[in-house]
Amino acid sequence: MMNQQPCTAWNQSPIRVFISHVDQFKFDALRIKSALADMKIASFVAHEDIEPSEDWQSEITRALSTMNMFVALLTQGFHESYWTDQEIGFALARRTPILPVNFGLVPYGFIGKIQALRWNGQTSTPIAHKVFEMALDNPKLRETAKDTYISAVANALGFNHANSLVPFLFKIDCFSENQEATFVDAYNSNDQVFQAFEFRKQVTDQLERLTGNPYIIDMSNKLCKLDEFEDIPF
Repeated sequence: MMNQQPCTAWNQSPIRVFISHVDQFKFDALRIKSALADMKIASFVAHEDIEPSEDWQSEITRALSTMNMFVALLTQGFHESYWTDQEIGFALARRTPILPVNFGLVPYGFIGKIQALRWNGQTSTPIAHKVFEMALDNPKLRETAKDTYISAVANALGFNHANSLVPFLFKIDCFSENQEATFVDAYNSNDQVFQAFEFRKQVTDQLERLTGNPYIIDMSNKLCKLDEFEDIPF
């Protein structure tokens, strides 16, 4: 029976991505990990996320047993590795959503029929974006992905980071009442978000689409429901 004890790399994150790679491209895997972290998505990079005293094979198995998404960084040497094909097999057996990233190698074997994301090795943001899109498309992860996005908004650091989160609003289909309230609070509590021009420009239209409730930006650049704003005495 598989050991279902949580992998320490997940840090209680609800979206857990295993990044399969060969050691020569570990730096690129870590760049993907960093881009996912900006979205509040946890990921596992072998040997980086394993403490020196731990049984590394057991920790990899633990991560594979508890992941809910899988990224295959397809590079030179990937197919020849003793481990990466087994990791893919693990993901296939568990029916985990798989994103093949073509970084010099096209998908092969059982993942050959999955559309790969071509990557030029520059910014890793497109990979994080695709992972999030896949989570939104997955019925088991959709609501978790929305909550994760709201957490990323609440924790955005800097205007550029905040503005980079805007495209995801267009990919979300709706917010529950609780998600609506949490999003508004996240937006209004983070000055790096409510002062970010692109976010401020798009947020009212998108929030009305997501909730059916009209919003405005008040004099302090914060979100306010239109009916609540009209009730404010002047």
